[in-house]
Amino acid sequence: QEVFPDTPASNTPLRKCDRIIEIDDKYVDKD
Repeated sequence: QEVFPDTPASNTPLRKCDRIIEIDDKYVDKD
């Protein structure tokens, strides 16, 4: 998988195994 330049993900210290659980104060479903 890849992170596109100039996106929020590219500007944060995310690592390969990190999980995104919330976006804009809304929880992301597991599915």
